[in-house]
Amino acid sequence: LPLVTRSLQAISTASRFGVGLAGGHPDIASFPSTLAAFPDITSLGFGWYSNWSAAVTPEQPDGVEFVQLINTRSWPPNWSTLDLAIQANPGATWIIGNEPEIASQGSNTPAEYANIYHEAYTHIKAVDPSARVAIGGVVMPSPLRLAWLDEVLAHYASAYGAPMPVDVWNTHVQILPE
Repeated sequence: LPLVTRSLQAISTASRFGVGLAGGHPDIASFPSTLAAFPDITSLGFGWYSNWSAAVTPEQPDGVEFVQLINTRSWPPNWSTLDLAIQANPGATWIIGNEPEIASQGSNTPAEYANIYHEAYTHIKAVDPSARVAIGGVVMPSPLRLAWLDEVLAHYASAYGAPMPVDVWNTHVQILPE
């Protein structure tokens, strides 16, 4: 069944599933780091991919969406460089951070992430009001990770006087020890 959002847009099943495209592997010199290296890639049925970066001219074979990502580990980003990608890709989806709650990725406290998200959301929407901004996916939907997310939402509401505006929610489904 399609997923229905606040704006009552039907989302296809394929758009609900995405993949990560690694840019290389240290032990494999000929590692295929582009979607073009996989001629039948769209037969897998996913609708989007990310390579954990932002791009002005991303690969988009057969309509597969490239989802832009802004890393939250080193903040602030180079906004003038990101503006080129925002302007070149109207209506794109922008994920703010990858697993922002864990030390090996974003390493953000809930308050830090709420503030980063606010800055990124308002900046992206000012450049492209049609952009969709996604919350960074927590590494897994465990009670500990969901408590972190609750703290993000509470801090955002307290700091900015309104609920956190999220166009796209996502989570990762890793199985890790807490």
